[in-house]
Amino acid sequence: PNTAGICGLKAGMEWVAAQGMAAIERHELSLIQTVYRCLENLPAAHLYTPFPLQGKTVPVLSFNFDGSPSEQTAALLNEAGVAVRAGLHCAPLAHRKMGTEKQGTVRLSPSVLTDARECVNICKILQQTAQKTLHTT
Repeated sequence: PNTAGICGLKAGMEWVAAQGMAAIERHELSLIQTVYRCLENLPAAHLYTPFPLQGKTVPVLSFNFDGSPSEQTAALLNEAGVAVRAGLHCAPLAHRKMGTEKQGTVRLSPSVLTDARECVNICKILQQTAQKTLHTT
């Protein structure tokens, strides 16, 4: 048996139980709301997800910057130390509905281990990246 994996899973489950699911949800929701507000104030940003609300959404945002392929935006964010995913996210039909099937989207989702200070830094990086994408297209 995968003893190391089983022990790791047990430790992870105990950590989540100690934190409390509701506390984790509140924390992650607060972070994603901060990033959402940042993006909605950037003229070059297009958000494809509604404002995150408790009990209605998960802490994940899909967005693009004007004229920039999602992979290019993701690469710029990666260079600045922000981990995101880009592309169709195994959901081509959802992208067809959103009109993003040719470029995909950038997907960002902070975790319980992300803190508010990091989100403020992410917002600064998003602002800088939006400017870079405007100058490279």
